[in-house]
Amino acid sequence: MNIHLTPESEKLVNEQLARGDFRSPEEVIEHALEVLHSEGEWIEDNKDSINNKIERAFRQFEEGPSSQRRNRAPIWTNARLPGCLHISSDGFLPAFR
Repeated sequence: MNIHLTPESEKLVNEQLARGDFRSPEEVIEHALEVLHSEGEWIEDNKDSINNKIERAFRQFEEGPSSQRRNRAPIWTNARLPGCLHISSDGFLPAFR
């Protein structure tokens, strides 16, 4: 099988070879395919959990801050920096209260 790489992909392969972790371009590609396969399996194995967490996050966003979260100290600073988005301590953008 012959594979033609883009110049960007060829650069990445050469960078990996230069680091000394692989002896040939084939090893780099083989490792990349193993990682890709592993990630795909992990996503497939954890799909339900991932989807549940995404759905929970959307519900929490739609419900707004809970009373527990509202009583916690905000993790952002109250500093006013030009060009930055500022969120009040109750978790709302000032324009959306």
